[in-house]
This record gives sequence, C-alpha cells and structure tokens, in this order.
Amino acid sequence: MNKTVLTNRITLIILFFCFQQVYSMHMFLGWMYQKSVKEVKFDQFNELLPEIKMQVFRLSDNKRNFQLTSKYWNEKVSIKSPDIFDENGYCGSDSSHMCRIFLNAVYKKNYNGVENILKNSYIKMSQNKLICYSVVDIDYKDKMVILDPYSIVNHNFDIDMLKLLQEYNVVNLSATKCEPTPLIMACLGGNSDAIEYSGDEINVKRALGIIVDCDYEKCMQQLLNKVHDPNVFGAIADLFTHDENKSLFCLTLLQKVCKKKSCKVLKVLLSDGQCKVNEILNNMTLLDELLELEKKDNSFAPVIGLLKEHGARTSEQIAKDRQLETSFFYAHFFLT
Repeated sequence: MNKTVLTNRITLIILFFCFQQVYSMHMFLGWMYQKSVKEVKFDQFNELLPEIKMQVFRLSDNKRNFQLTSKYWNEKVSIKSPDIFDENGYCGSDSSHMCRIFLNAVYKKNYNGVENILKNSYIKMSQNKLICYSVVDIDYKDKMVILDPYSIVNHNFDIDMLKLLQEYNVVNLSATKCEPTPLIMACLGGNSDAIEYSGDEINVKRALGIIVDCDYEKCMQQLLNKVHDPNVFGAIADLFTHDENKSLFCLTLLQKVCKKKSCKVLKVLLSDGQCKVNEILNNMTLLDELLELEKKDNSFAPVIGLLKEHGARTSEQIAKDRQLETSFFYAHFFLT
C-alpha cells in the first residue's frame, strides 16, 4: 500500500476517536446520520489491514476506549487473546508495562488474562518466573518495597489465583510487600478517574512514587486536584503544605521527577506551583544539579528546558539577583 495513503488512514482513524471522546457517540452519530446508536456497528474496523489495526491501537493513549467500541478490539486486543503477543512476548509494551498489566489483571481477578500472560508472554520466557514491581519506597531496613502478585492474592484472599500462580511456578519473594490499596492500584494502572484517597501517609507516598516512575501526568493532576480540596485529605493535610519537613510536594519530589526524566509529571508539578523550584540546598539549586548531570548525559536537556521555562535559576543567578536588589535598595535609600 502507498505509504502516504497508509499514513492518511491512520491519521483519520486517530482523529475519529479523538472526536468521539470530546462528544458523545450518540450526539455525533445523530448529527451525522440521524440514526440511533443501536443501529451503528463497528464492523468497518475488520476491513482494515491487520498492521493498521495494531498500529492505531499502539498509538492510542486510551486503549480501553477501543475495546468498548469495537468487537474486534475487545476480542483480539485483549490480554485474554494469545494473538496479541509478538515474538518477544511483549504485545508492543516493554517489560515494566507488561508487569503492571499483569499485576492489575491479578488484582481484578482476570483469571483467563493472567493465565494467557503466563502461557504466552515474556513471563513464560523468564527463567526465574519473577514478576514484581519495585514500588518507589524503602523500608526500615533500607530495602526496596515491592508489589508482587502474592501481595495482591493475600490482600484479596484469592485462593483460585494463588493456585494459578503456583501452577506456573511464579516466585514468591521474601521481601517487604506493598499493600495493594485502591489508590496504589489506580496509579499502577494509570487510571486517573479511579484515584481516591485511602490510607495514610505511606499509601500516598508510594502512590506518588508510582506516578513519578511511570510518568502518569493525568494521575498526578488528579492527585493534586484532591490535594487542593480541603475536604478530601482531612487529617493528613500537612503532607501537602510547603513545610519541607512534612510535605510530600517538596524539593525531594522534584529531584526524583527530574532524575527519572518524567517530563509529563514535571510539567504538571511546575504548572501547579506546589513545589518550590529555586530552593538552595548545599549551595546548589535543582537547576545546578541537573546542569552538572547534563555534562555527562545530554538526555537531561528536556528536563532542564522545562525548569527554565518555569523560572528555575542557578545559585549564581540567584546570588546576582540578590546583589542587584540590595544595590537598588541602598541607591533608593540614599537618594530619598
């Protein structure tokens, strides 16, 4: 097929779904065709070439929408279908993403999906059958806290899932386990609509760690929306103040976001203004730190660009500004 025609088709399909998300399908179809939604079918997707279907699916940031609107997507692009896995067993996702998909399937008790992943994905090819997500947190022994399928099985008291994991020899690690709270699992799945506060400081801290690690900007924005609502977080409101000793939204969080190069989350945080970007610690600002890192790794350039756009300064620039302000003050004092 002509490359230009192929590109145009993909673009038109993506635009169609963008439009669908802005307006309800019923209003759109009623306006275009004056027909009821029940009369409309999505069989036209089956007429597209398989490579176009998969390419559109992989480019989409709302895969659930495809599965809801098309029988093809629901049956063929599902973790229950062996056809979704390529020769590497990743179905277009990296190993970290596949792990998150798997853990969410365990949490939702999707037995067929879990078994299909164990049979046909990269997990089958893994010799040690180790499936865990290292939650961005450290326990009192300075060891990484993990979320693994057994954490979820024990939380859900799910005997059937336990048998399935044992049947496929999935490793049960002896490590500090993270409790799979609704907030944690919503963040792990990138499901911003499901984010509600539940738990304590540790729960929120771990959720933040997952959001940063996965660069989920919608989850970060939703969490910030909850933070700004005084009725939501109640007793732990101090976690989100500008007190560096209490707040989770502080220089330490910004440092983690920048070093992870999670640019989408960084943009949300900088736009919100919750974190102070020009705090000086050990005679260095965050911008100073990143400029030093950039000397060895130029992939930090986009992060540095975002910081500068939102007023980040070096310690030298701040010192010069202060000197200039002092000079203006004395000049004004003596002249008046």
